[in-house]
Amino acid sequence: MPDDATTAIDVKIAAPKKDVDRTLPREDLKLMAEWHMLVNVASARWLRGLAILFLVLTVGRSLAAQQVTVALSTNSPAASGIQGGTAFTQELAAFTLSASGGAVQINGITLTVGGTGDFVNDLDPSTGLSVWQDDGDGSFNSALDTNLGSTGGASPTITVNFTSTLTVPDATSVDVWVVADFLASAGASIPDTYQVSVAGIGDVNVQAPATVSLGTPAPDSAQLSVVIFFVSSIDPASSYHNTFFRIYGSGFTPPVSLSIGGIDLGTGTVNGANTFASGWVIPDLGPNDGYHDVVVTTSLLGPITLTQQFYYDSTKPGGRTGNNGSDCSTHESGTSASFLVLLATLAALFAAPRIARRVRG
Repeated sequence: MPDDATTAIDVKIAAPKKDVDRTLPREDLKLMAEWHMLVNVASARWLRGLAILFLVLTVGRSLAAQQVTVALSTNSPAASGIQGGTAFTQELAAFTLSASGGAVQINGITLTVGGTGDFVNDLDPSTGLSVWQDDGDGSFNSALDTNLGSTGGASPTITVNFTSTLTVPDATSVDVWVVADFLASAGASIPDTYQVSVAGIGDVNVQAPATVSLGTPAPDSAQLSVVIFFVSSIDPASSYHNTFFRIYGSGFTPPVSLSIGGIDLGTGTVNGANTFASGWVIPDLGPNDGYHDVVVTTSLLGPITLTQQFYYDSTKPGGRTGNNGSDCSTHESGTSASFLVLLATLAALFAAPRIARRVRG
C-alpha cells in the first residue's frame, strides 16, 4: 500500500488520546480497511432488504387484498304485505358493500329471484328492477339517491349492469337499494311473494384484482307479499243485531277479523280461495241506527275501511236496502219467523176441511 494511502488511514483512525501511537502497523491497517468495507456492504444489503420488504408489503396489499364484502343492510325492509291491483314502486332489499385493502370498483350485480310471484310478467319490461346508491341517510328516496342502472324483469336471475362504475373507498361501506317497478297484475295469486338475493361471489362484477366475499347477515332479502284485495259486497247491507254477517271479494288472507261501528267482532272463517269470509254476528248497535263503517283486517294488509257501509235498523228485523244496493232480506230471525208463519198457514189450510166435516156431522 502506498505511503500516501497509509497516511490517509493514519489520519482517519488517529486516536483521540495523546498517549496512543497515531501510527499502526501496515497489517493492522489492511485488516481495518477490509472490516470497514464489510460493514458498508452489510449495511447496504440490510437497507436493500428493508426496501424490498416494504415494496412487497405495499404492492401485495394493493394487488392481492382488495376485497368487497356483501351483506344484508340493517336498513333492508322487513317482511311485509302491500295491496296490489295498480302499478306501484317498492324497494325489495338494501345491501351493504364494504371495501378493504384498497378502493373497489363495481360494474354491476346479478340477483337471484325467489317467491311465488312472476318476476317476468309482474315487473315493468324496461325498469322492472333497478339498483340505487344510498345517499347515506339509510332510506330510499329516488330524488336523493343515485340510480346505478335498471333492467326489465327476468327469472331465475336478473343482472343489472351499472351505467357508471360504483367506487367503494377503502375501509368504508356503501348501501345499495334494489327497487322493483310492479305492474297491476302483481298480487293476483293471493298472495304473490317476491324476494331477491346475492347468491354467490360471482354475482358481483368487480374490477380486478379485487375479490368478493359474502358477509353476515347473508345478502338475502325478506319476503314482500302483494295482494289484490277488494270487497265486492257485504251481506246483509242492512239489518239489526244477532244477524249473521259475511263478505265477498278477494284477498282475504287469514286470519281475517272484522268490526262494525267500532265494535270488534273477532276472527271469521275464510274459504280456500280467499274470496269469502263469514262467521260474524252483527252486534247490538242501538240506539245508533244508521250507517256504520265496516273495517276488515287481514294477516298481510292490516285494517282496511270498506267503501261499503252497514245500515243498522233496530226497529225492522227484515232490514232495508243499504247504500251498496244489496237487499237485506237475509236476516236470520226474520227468515225463521216467516217460515213459522208459513207453517201455521199450511196447517190451517190442512185442518179446515176436517173442521167443516165435523160441523156438518
